[in-house]
Amino acid sequence: MRRRTLRRWLSGFLAAVMMVTLLPVTALAVEKPTSGADYDWVQEKIKEIQKIDPLHQYTVNGPYRIESSDLYQYTLQNTYTDETGHSGTDTIILILPGENASNTVLPNYKNAEDEEIPWMKSRPSRVYFSAGVTGIGNYAFADNPNLQ
Repeated sequence: MRRRTLRRWLSGFLAAVMMVTLLPVTALAVEKPTSGADYDWVQEKIKEIQKIDPLHQYTVNGPYRIESSDLYQYTLQNTYTDETGHSGTDTIILILPGENASNTVLPNYKNAEDEEIPWMKSRPSRVYFSAGVTGIGNYAFADNPNLQ
């Protein structure tokens, strides 16, 4: 009886130790960028873009997580009408790592028509990367005639 009690106590103790060792891993989970140099970079870049044409302000959306990476994107959109009455939309993408990011490479895509490319339909005119982004995957911006 005493051995059984000791085994149960030891099993419970080991289970508790294993749970405690997992805490740092969950504490380092990637989160939306809300502070730090990369976040400050995004805020400054948004101000810079808004100053270019104060009459046509961009709507800022995001941050949105980019699939299998630890990267996030902000999407800036401006719908406009020119002097001839033609309208259009300009999209700008800002990409930066999340907090506690380790995978800071944009994912590979299958081809230029890959439906999983998050900005495929918006056809951005410009894409900016913070210094924390370490790589760009295959076909990430392929076949985009709007990209300057």
